[in-house]
Amino acid sequence: MSSFIRKVLFDIIGVAAGIISVVLSFIVFGMNTGVYELAAKYGGDAYTGIQNASAQTANNIIYLSKILQQGLGGILLVGGLALIACFGKKVFDAYNDEKQSFTAMVSTNDIKENINPIEIQGEISTEE
Repeated sequence: MSSFIRKVLFDIIGVAAGIISVVLSFIVFGMNTGVYELAAKYGGDAYTGIQNASAQTANNIIYLSKILQQGLGGILLVGGLALIACFGKKVFDAYNDEKQSFTAMVSTNDIKENINPIEIQGEISTEE
């Protein structure tokens, strides 16, 4: 495993967790919370009261599920975006540092390989 991957492994996992969190937020936002129940009247008063109480209870549960859906979806979305921003910046910074150190290493090796000590002194000798 390269040194760059070892340095940023947990940061890459953090970015992946952020992406998963954002995807889950869209899934939560897209879930069906149910339909509202209408109140109805029957011939007998007891049946009407029971049905209307059940309808109101069902509507309250749907209302609460919509609140939960929006809250959980929002937490997942904001948390996922925060994870991506935080760990993504660390990966990006580590990549730039690795790129700069590689460029510096290559240019230093090029200078070392292309310098001839005889040419530096100003004497060009073809004999050994």
